[in-house]
Amino acid sequence: MGLDPFKDMKNSNCEGVWSVVFSGNNMEFFGVVILESGRLTGGDSNYTYSGYYNLKDGFFETRMLVKKYNQVFKTIMPDKYTVTLKGEYVNNKISLHGSPDECQEMDLNAVCTKQSELIPIRKPVPKAVASAA
Repeated sequence: MGLDPFKDMKNSNCEGVWSVVFSGNNMEFFGVVILESGRLTGGDSNYTYSGYYNLKDGFFETRMLVKKYNQVFKTIMPDKYTVTLKGEYVNNKISLHGSPDECQEMDLNAVCTKQSELIPIRKPVPKAVASAA
């Protein structure tokens, strides 16, 4: 994926767990993504997604690598592709559109709905405190 193009951006207001519905070219599939600190990680029953995202002034953009891991499932999508999706973030919904780099003739839409916030990272209890309890 190369260097993180969004490394200096702050995206905390969209961090969380999101459901996503992808559609295009007479197909539809469902997945889950986690947005945290400018990184996107997720997947569905056939593919994994990993990449970076940016949110600025209601405009959302992501660039991600999509890799197939379920070889039983047959699809018109390549086994591995990179896609840039762009669109709007409004009221915990993100509507996106783009095309895979490897097949520009294919339209890909995504509608993401925020399902939950991320839980805070727990700091470990120091051993001296933990053993005294």
